[in-house]
Amino acid sequence: MPKETDVEELIGRARRLMAAGVKPFRSDADLIEFARTVAETRAAVATCAAGPRRMVALMAARMHDRIDLSLRGLRLAELFRRHRLSRIEREVALLMALRELGLAEFGGNPELLAASAGGAADRLRMARALRPEGRLIRKGLIEIEICGPFGEHPKAASELIGALTSRRDAGACAVRGQDELLDRSHALFDALRERGSAIGMARDFARRAEIEPCNRRVRRDAAAFWRIVERYPRWPLHQMRRARLSDSEAQIVILLIGKELGFSDPGDDLFTGEGLAQCASESIPQIRHTLKLLGGRSRLRAEGLVRACGGRAGGPAIEDEAALRSCEFELTPEALKRFGVPSRRSRPTRNRPHRPLARLDDLALGDAARRAIRMALAQMANRELLFDGWGLGAKFGYGRGLTMLFAGPPGVGKTATAEAIAHELGRPIITANYAELQSCWVGETEKNIARIFSEAAEANAVLFFDEADAMFHSREAATQPWEAREVNVLLERIEKFDGLCVLATNRKLALDPALERRIAIKVEFERPTAAMRKPIWKKLLPKRIPLARDVDLDRLAAAALSGGEIKNVIWNAARLALARTPAGPLTAVDFEEALAMETGARWSGKTARPIGFDRGRAIELAADGGRRRRR
Repeated sequence: MPKETDVEELIGRARRLMAAGVKPFRSDADLIEFARTVAETRAAVATCAAGPRRMVALMAARMHDRIDLSLRGLRLAELFRRHRLSRIEREVALLMALRELGLAEFGGNPELLAASAGGAADRLRMARALRPEGRLIRKGLIEIEICGPFGEHPKAASELIGALTSRRDAGACAVRGQDELLDRSHALFDALRERGSAIGMARDFARRAEIEPCNRRVRRDAAAFWRIVERYPRWPLHQMRRARLSDSEAQIVILLIGKELGFSDPGDDLFTGEGLAQCASESIPQIRHTLKLLGGRSRLRAEGLVRACGGRAGGPAIEDEAALRSCEFELTPEALKRFGVPSRRSRPTRNRPHRPLARLDDLALGDAARRAIRMALAQMANRELLFDGWGLGAKFGYGRGLTMLFAGPPGVGKTATAEAIAHELGRPIITANYAELQSCWVGETEKNIARIFSEAAEANAVLFFDEADAMFHSREAATQPWEAREVNVLLERIEKFDGLCVLATNRKLALDPALERRIAIKVEFERPTAAMRKPIWKKLLPKRIPLARDVDLDRLAAAALSGGEIKNVIWNAARLALARTPAGPLTAVDFEEALAMETGARWSGKTARPIGFDRGRAIELAADGGRRRRR
């Protein structure tokens, strides 16, 4: 209870301020001093007669009138106007600022209420302004700290105090470029991730009290981030504001920007549909509604901002809630370009499309292989006629892609044929890199498999699995549960793939039996016949390579070699010639030694390993398949 002399002094100071008339405040310090006098006088006269209380009410009204007149140069007035605060909300914000700056002491909410509006109705409005759903907390001007068993403690947030303590309002959010602006998104990303964890804990352990503080932090950091973005309308990230995304949609985009910038591991469950929905929701019931924002017909997907890159979702038709929860998402290349985000700045090298070099004219193929290639090219070139014109699309809802199997011994042209098909279609080719598909973490391999199919579809590329038995092995031989799951995902994705997929293997019998019905065209590659070997020699020997006159292609073609082995012989003959003299040429002796090296080093069961035979018999031995003749 203040002394009587103190009360009289406060009333005298209040009367002097009232006599100054209604005019704009000269500075934020003048406003804070006026607010301090109002708070101290109101607390002092709370038990006095009605006259002093009415005077303080008039003084508070005078303060708000002067705030309304302070149009320029007053950061607090601009802050109140921007957030459209009511008079009660202004008073609460000013009291919080006074306490944070050490200019007033309020032990708790009762004392705070006593220092604010006078009547019961005004105090009720103030109490409502301090609720979590109130504008002050939603706009990030006031924070509520959880003080353990002592309850909640309201305090002024950084934006409110920054408006009083910073020299320039713009300086607090000035950034030097788009890259620094992207770095500022980390605080919001971290707040969203923390909220996702809190919601997950609440679902598992019923700890719902931790969600609301996280919601308040998200609102505060979101408000701070978007204020910065709005200051730079010419920068690419401002396109997010122009897109008029909802709060949850914008938060999903922010999380996926963080994925690209390396704020969290790209394989984190945070970037699944379940993780994104939890982080972008304010409550547990909201999660299923947020999940719909990632569906195939949602705005984010329809406008090409977000795409599915893993899990079980393969298109709008099968994107039910369970599929969306397990699916991984990322920003599309168009969205990355639109928002000025560095593409996969922290992501490791992945299976990338490349331009095929081999051509069909460069290959010496049998009649069966050429017929199969013509069938494949005809389907890929006439898809609309096949599915729409002839009606096959109405009969078969999926399986519109084409899967081919190239089986045969090594070096017979399986890889070169896959590249030649891609070249003929004018498409890039993606060769699956098993080192990047396989992961030691359970579930990651399945995500990587789904991602490579999505990337092939996006790039309109031919997808090629060399040594396919390494991935499509029989599930009966699996020793661990996840090995069978990986094959399951491969079989599912290959059936729903809409493009051209080519599998090559030397061990056809090791493939999973379920793969057989999913393969439309099967091609058996055999070792080239004598009639095919000479064209292979001609195609593989460059026109500029210096050949001696004694080199006889007919005699070289007599050796029973595959295309890969012929390539090795040409390379070794060139190395022998270079070792002798850089000027060349390649002689028949060079080719004979190269043939002896190739056939003598074989370890397959069909050939022996002749060592130390006469150089003159090299071609004869090679023509006989490298076998020693019994005499």
